[in-house]
Amino acid sequence: VGEWAFANCESLKAISLGENVEEIGDFAFYYCTSLESITVDSNNANYSCDINSVLFDKNKTTLIQYPAGALRSTYTIPDSVETIAAMSFSSVKYLTAVNLGAGIENIDVDVFFEAYSLKTISVSESNKYYSSDSNGVLFDKNKIVLIQYPVGNERTSYTIPSGVQTIDYSAFAGC
Repeated sequence: VGEWAFANCESLKAISLGENVEEIGDFAFYYCTSLESITVDSNNANYSCDINSVLFDKNKTTLIQYPAGALRSTYTIPDSVETIAAMSFSSVKYLTAVNLGAGIENIDVDVFFEAYSLKTISVSESNKYYSSDSNGVLFDKNKIVLIQYPVGNERTSYTIPSGVQTIDYSAFAGC
């Protein structure tokens, strides 16, 4: 499946990956705002999905794509996940809260791009690399880098903590 293969397919509601799919290009499902379901053949050696139709690599260490049109309002990323791929939560319609598990070590760029309904990001206290504040803002563990302000947060003002030294690229994009 090539890069951007299904990008902007706003009517696509479900996709099934067969057992022979070996590679999925970057941003393959970008802006598929009606995509509610992703399934993967159980014999596929490279990919898997969870009961929420979220796409992962086979070992569930990399979260590749959250279906943007899924009707749930909250999602907890499993502790097995170490990497969240770029734009994997972009354009989600109904997700208002995401909880990052203890195992996450790497968050790629623009993970929550155009996630206009997302109001809060929380991080497991056991996570060694990331943290969040009481406003649902995502930081590195020591709160030196502000990574993502949730685009759907309805506050009209926010004070960046005094210890922050870096604001990541697009941390406030779309707010």
